[in-house]
Amino acid sequence: DPSWLSWSKSGPQLVIGTARGNLIIYNKRTMKKQTIMGKHSKRVSAGAWHAANLFATGSEDKTVCLSNEDGDALEGTDSEPLRLKNDPSMMQFADIKGDGDGTREKLVSIVLGEVTLL
Repeated sequence: DPSWLSWSKSGPQLVIGTARGNLIIYNKRTMKKQTIMGKHSKRVSAGAWHAANLFATGSEDKTVCLSNEDGDALEGTDSEPLRLKNDPSMMQFADIKGDGDGTREKLVSIVLGEVTLL
């Protein structure tokens, strides 16, 4: 029972979040479906894709997970989800300027409890 879904901005993947907190990644190029269990313990309520083919999902268990297009935790991040004080309801990625060396950092903004912007 899907609760959230979104197509990648740059790849052939569709991520579907379920009411049980699992993720399903469908690749329209290979026509394969992969189930990712254990990312969340409650309904997936929000998410967003970045143009670099990364995605974030938020859940009613008050956590956010950052993953690559295969559903794996991003390198350099803890495999544990980010714990929040409220349920995430909306998410969006943006790129911001780095420390003057021409690099751009990825930033995700999250609306918490339909009130607070994180």
